[in-house]
Amino acid sequence: MLGVALKNRGWTVEGLKPTESDSMTDYYSPGWWRGRAINAKYVGTEIFCGTTEVRKTNMWAVYRHGRYIGGGKGFYISVGSSAEQKEKLTKVLGEIVQLAEKEFTVRPQPQIKSPDEPASARQKWYLHVLTGENTKDWVLTKAQASEQIQKLARGGK
Repeated sequence: MLGVALKNRGWTVEGLKPTESDSMTDYYSPGWWRGRAINAKYVGTEIFCGTTEVRKTNMWAVYRHGRYIGGGKGFYISVGSSAEQKEKLTKVLGEIVQLAEKEFTVRPQPQIKSPDEPASARQKWYLHVLTGENTKDWVLTKAQASEQIQKLARGGK
């Protein structure tokens, strides 16, 4: 079962009902998982199975900060499961870990422009619109141009 496999790999699994079958009395009560799994290693990542978040019974889905990342069909692996079923479980667990790690790729940080750089053409154009003067030859930094634009936009001179 997917829930048990996740629990064995360090996930905190909520809504997991263990198998309570007893072969001595012919009592059969298979375990099931309808709930959520989280792991401290993947902050903000949740796996849902058989819940309203997934919208379909016997399905699993991976969410990251409330946004759907991926999912698939659930299945039950019992003690007498075939090697093919166990292989499928391993494959699905690999998919889940891949989806959980997918969002952890390092994204390049945007470069912060220095306020000491020369004013951009757009800033100079906006100053021209506000003042009516030829601002093409003005020597201003970005910070100075921003300050002037704010001041003029509020009606100051």
